[in-house]
Amino acid sequence: GLGDGLTIIAGPNESGKTTLQHFLVGMLFGFTAINRPDHHAPLRGGTYGGRLFLTTDQGEHLTIHRSNRKSSLRVTRADGTPFDGDLAEVIGGASKELFQSVFAVHLDDLTELRALTADQVRDRV
Repeated sequence: GLGDGLTIIAGPNESGKTTLQHFLVGMLFGFTAINRPDHHAPLRGGTYGGRLFLTTDQGEHLTIHRSNRKSSLRVTRADGTPFDGDLAEVIGGASKELFQSVFAVHLDDLTELRALTADQVRDRV
């Protein structure tokens, strides 16, 4: 009964849900410093960073490339040419804090939902 376009990531403890959230936030807004608890070292010493593929509201396919260096952000079109638009506009002008509060539900949030009926939870989501 949830709306189209909503993705829910669920799984047991230690299955990577929070790591995935940190990766998405890092790709969109920049990765955290190495001394932060939300910093995840690459497995077996691999390169820190990655690529994130997305489609804009206009249907344009983009790739975000980012590493742990602040100057590493590159956004390219599907054909590999540089995207000269503004990434902030592509993500609706959302700040890191707004993104996290809207798109990430934590254990504290779930505790609040336990007191609600299924219909009330559906309305909130």
